Amino acid sequence: MSDAWASRLARLDGAVDNQFAERLRVLPHAPAAGEYSAAGADPDRPEFEVSGRLHLGGRSEGDLGGDGTRMWATKLLFGQAMAEITKSRLPAGFAFRKDDRIEALDRGELYVVETADPYEEGLIVLKLSRAT
Repeated sequence: MSDAWASRLARLDGAVDNQFAERLRVLPHAPAAGEYSAAGADPDRPEFEVSGRLHLGGRSEGDLGGDGTRMWATKLLFGQAMAEITKSRLPAGFAFRKDDRIEALDRGELYVVETADPYEEGLIVLKLSRAT
């Protein structure tokens, strides 16, 4: 990638972050030790705060009965949550792992990292599920 393109992309990402980013706390988790244990906090990777864009699955209002009478009307959250974090905002050498936690501080919601895609130019894209 040319330096001019990288510079433009960084400015664009910064402008989008200024409008849409929110405070996120990253809580690294170590993988489960065995088949019957759960992932726990990773003492080798400290937690930190970063700003990023959180996208939740779309909301749908539909009729579960299918006949348009709205007898079974619902409002369901569907799709998967995603977070986009500018790579330059992360601590040097940090890599997301499955089961890491992302806390949306302004929303008070907790998510679990399912997958991390580090191949987007300038961004880490995380697919998230709701923590239970």
